[in-house]
Amino acid sequence: MKKSLSLIVLSLGIITLFSFMMYSNSEKAVSDAEFDLDTHMEKIVFKEVGVLTGYDAKKSYSRCPSGLSYSEDQKSTAQVSYGTIYNAEGCSREPFCQFKIMIAERKTFLKKTPNEPFIAMSDFVKREQEKRTAKF
Repeated sequence: MKKSLSLIVLSLGIITLFSFMMYSNSEKAVSDAEFDLDTHMEKIVFKEVGVLTGYDAKKSYSRCPSGLSYSEDQKSTAQVSYGTIYNAEGCSREPFCQFKIMIAERKTFLKKTPNEPFIAMSDFVKREQEKRTAKF
């Protein structure tokens, strides 16, 4: 009797453990599969590109929203997102660069003008920083 009770408790524990592991893996798979362009732009792209603009929210005050924003192009698809990143200083909003995001790979490519090819975001930032230091 004690052996069968122990076996039942052990079996339930193992089943509970495996079901928890399966649930956590399915949650991770769902979160990996979902892509939110707003979150990607805010948490990844704007942080990388922000060093080029010199914008500091703590030092800036304006009745108009300042900083980086974006608009998505009509040619975007479920696999690739295209658009333009804007830099706003006070009430002046100017195009800063164009972006291309490979959604499945979560890779971002940027270019300054329409005639240039897209390059990796890290290479773009590095190139723009070198341009700025060469001017001074």
